Amino acid sequence: MLNWAHKYRLTQGAHLRHASAHTFVVPTTSVLRLFLDTVGSGALVKYRLLDDQFEELLSSADYVGDADADGFVGTGSEITLVHQPEEGDPVDSPYTLHLEYKHEAGTYEEPFEDDACPVIDVRLIVEPLVTAQAALSCSGPELAKANEPRTTGWEFGRSTRFESQRVVVQSGDSSLFEHDGHESSTFALVRYDLTVHDSGNALSVVATYPFSTMAMSMALIDSSTGDVVELELTSSLEGEGDSAPSLTTENDMASYIEVPALDAGRYVLEIALQRSLFLPTKQHQTCLSFDLVVEYVVRQHGGHDDGMYEVLAVRPLYLDAIKASEEKVIEVDFDRPVVLDDLVGGLADRFYVCSLYA
Repeated sequence: MLNWAHKYRLTQGAHLRHASAHTFVVPTTSVLRLFLDTVGSGALVKYRLLDDQFEELLSSADYVGDADADGFVGTGSEITLVHQPEEGDPVDSPYTLHLEYKHEAGTYEEPFEDDACPVIDVRLIVEPLVTAQAALSCSGPELAKANEPRTTGWEFGRSTRFESQRVVVQSGDSSLFEHDGHESSTFALVRYDLTVHDSGNALSVVATYPFSTMAMSMALIDSSTGDVVELELTSSLEGEGDSAPSLTTENDMASYIEVPALDAGRYVLEIALQRSLFLPTKQHQTCLSFDLVVEYVVRQHGGHDDGMYEVLAVRPLYLDAIKASEEKVIEVDFDRPVVLDDLVGGLADRFYVCSLYA
């Protein structure tokens, strides 16, 4: 089993890094999960997964609508099956993850400047299929939770509101795969109806889950027009240190939607899970679970701008204690993009703030 999680600067000495290659061995049929994110640092990444015969299995160029003309993306998430070589020693037939980096023009210049922050967050898990299937086998409490009536949505008025729940879905629930009267072979959908009575208030939706079992996409859709109001962003909650060799069932990933000023109206929150994530077997049903938090914050309107940033959300949602040795990431969303110059008083401060992103 391979469990690699790391966040590092895209630098090589005094210059920017432009490519890297990472090889690994697959001794048995395994589930591969990949997540990459340049966290808005001014860099883009292009990834390609090749087998021992140099056949391309995954590519960021297939991210239609998200990748640029050259196949570079700011973030990407994948899941697929990889197999051991048909003949010979798996050590002699490794898989290769090729990464190329493109740095946005005008963001920084070579040689590398200390006040630039080009970074990439990489997570790669390769787990034997039988192990992954066993980990998803539904427990008694999970089956009980999955069979409970699910909340259909929320109504928001003139008061701040906070909703939190554990969501469990099972592979045998056919209603998850029925969309508009037709069964989908690709996605399971979990939907919530939202009614918003007043305009200008903030909505935060955060789903946290273990990367070892899940990935998701979310969309907030205007019910009257069918238009997508906002799509999710996804980030790792791991720190900079090397990951543990064993997989964790803790929530170490977050997918979230932030709308600082939402118009009044009716909306649908749609959460999509790839059907392949369930890894179903003939012997038992499998379950996927995540924690969902929906927060509606009534904001003060008409006040003067005092230059302060308004905090909309903080992740992770809870921490019993903060230990320096754990190197956990704490993410904060503000009501507007953070301007670096607002946070620094000189070059020393700028270097320190950049180090927080690296």
